[in-house]
Amino acid sequence: MAEVIAQNTEIKDAIAFTSKQYDDMMVQLHQLESERKSDRVHIQQLEEKVENLERMLYSTKIEIRNIPKKPGENKDDLCTIITRVGNVLETPIQRQDIKDVFRVNYKDSKSSAIIVDLSSVILKENLLKKGRHFNNKNKQNKVNSTHLNIEGPPKPVYLSERLAPKTQGLFHITRNFAKDNGYKYCWTSYGRVFLRQDDGKQQFLIKSEGDLNNLLQEK
Repeated sequence: MAEVIAQNTEIKDAIAFTSKQYDDMMVQLHQLESERKSDRVHIQQLEEKVENLERMLYSTKIEIRNIPKKPGENKDDLCTIITRVGNVLETPIQRQDIKDVFRVNYKDSKSSAIIVDLSSVILKENLLKKGRHFNNKNKQNKVNSTHLNIEGPPKPVYLSERLAPKTQGLFHITRNFAKDNGYKYCWTSYGRVFLRQDDGKQQFLIKSEGDLNNLLQEK
């Protein structure tokens, strides 16, 4: 009888020990999960700060595409092109309004773009606004190389805001999403990506691919 009682006691002790181990393990798992969530929030906050800093860095930059590059081209030549663009769009740009200007080459083609960093967001936004207005008013003669006194056959010239790399990638994804899902408008403003299905419809601020997935689920 004493032996049976001893065995039961050992079993109870083993069960209690195992139960305590399980409880301790669950506490540790909950702590790890809590720390993981906290780390994820912290990482997201850091990513948002970096994104805001990048947006500020690019907030005064414009990208001008499809302007032929001439041999021996230098910054003075590029500044001349920028001032001509400003004159065509009735937005005077002085040399002191240009903080920097340079060309970048695209990896997937032989084309290049002129990147200009202007003195203020106001000047940048005004130039883009005047560009849209000019093209809407002159649908058969939109901004092109002849307006800029560039020799050769006329080539369309495209102006857009220069986007941070992450936003540029998101904009590319969103444009494809718009084409595939019947959204009429996809654009950027102040370094952010927007989407609208049609005239008069609600516009959506797209911060990540997750926002696009949410739109699909809502359809």
